Amino acid sequence: MTSEALRAGAAEVPGATVAANHPGVTGLRVPAAGLEAAVHHLVASDGGRLADLFADTDTDGGVVLRLVWALDAAQRYLIVEGGVDGTEYPQLSDIAPAAFVEECEIYEQYGVRPAGGKPLNRSTPREALFLVERVEGLSAVAHGWAFAAAVEHALGITPPEPAQRTRALALELERLYNHAAAIAALCQSTGLSVGQAGAEIALERLLRLGAAVFGHRYLFGVLDIGGVARAPDLDALRRDLPGARDELRRVTDALGRTNSFLDRLEATGIVTPDHARRLGLVGPVARGAGIDIDTRRDHPHPGAPAPPPVSLREAGDVLARYQIFVAEVETSARHALQVADGGGAAATAPVPEAAGTGLGWAESPRGEALAWVRLDDTGRIARARLRPAAVRNWRAFDDAARSQNVFTDIPIIEASFWLTVAGMAR
Repeated sequence: MTSEALRAGAAEVPGATVAANHPGVTGLRVPAAGLEAAVHHLVASDGGRLADLFADTDTDGGVVLRLVWALDAAQRYLIVEGGVDGTEYPQLSDIAPAAFVEECEIYEQYGVRPAGGKPLNRSTPREALFLVERVEGLSAVAHGWAFAAAVEHALGITPPEPAQRTRALALELERLYNHAAAIAALCQSTGLSVGQAGAEIALERLLRLGAAVFGHRYLFGVLDIGGVARAPDLDALRRDLPGARDELRRVTDALGRTNSFLDRLEATGIVTPDHARRLGLVGPVARGAGIDIDTRRDHPHPGAPAPPPVSLREAGDVLARYQIFVAEVETSARHALQVADGGGAAATAPVPEAAGTGLGWAESPRGEALAWVRLDDTGRIARARLRPAAVRNWRAFDDAARSQNVFTDIPIIEASFWLTVAGMAR
């Protein structure tokens, strides 16, 4: 795209001006009302790609968007600058999908959002719950519970006790299949294909258990604002859970007798108790370093059943984290069956349409998950924030991987942290 073409394109945008900044870069300034037209023009033009999008503040304190377009054929960059009127601007990712991640980042940093809002904002809590469960799909129940609890606290409602028992049951089934998957990943990272196959058989049985008890392998759709939407099939739970647990127990018993496996885990990827405290680590990573923390016990929900005992190890290495997984498989399976003895139901409390703010929490398979919401006068979401456990624990992975380890230890350390990129990029 030539400079003449740029000027011609600018002429199509009311109020736009073109100014050369320095060699290889051209600046295009557009008014807030012309930003959408400018992006449409650039997307339709051949040879341009969106390289970056970020925000800044102008001299008046307002927010300015800057879109960096790479005009590779012309060996130039084009910086499009446009102001934001109020707290919204045209949803640029609808025109240039590459802008999606940066739009999320800009909202977090500057509080301005695309027209129509980001997924959670300006929707009802029930509408948002569908997306909350999929922010980190392997922790759908935990994030759903944290989000639902935040809304419930904002509105001053308490879910029925049978619904809280059902939530607790679903949460332990989620923990069980995640820990089975983590054990399979540890076997894979240490080259134990037989152990990996055995753990994945147990994982499949646990996923089928979730489908039998709640209608979905990954337990989507169980939670509801004010309670739960699905009643558990407790007969299926009592029939199938012991067998799935025993399947995984056979694998972990064999791994406990396999020195080549244990030797790779011991003294690998160490996280010290002091480091875990300073970084605010949560979940099995923290408990494997001797940090006695568990949201189920430390921050119980009203009406929820008493939590299982907390498993701790002191070494802070991969072996300690593996031992936490194994111990929690036993305690979670036992706890799920005990919760089932109290029954469960698809029950909800009435949800008013009112304003409020609230914080919610749950102990995901990776550790403490938090959610915060602000509701407007109609009960719709004005602001929502999710903080998965991965946000806390990914920082420690870097240090653990550099702690007197060889390169081939890194996949083992990663498997023992059992984090997700989705949880960090929420």
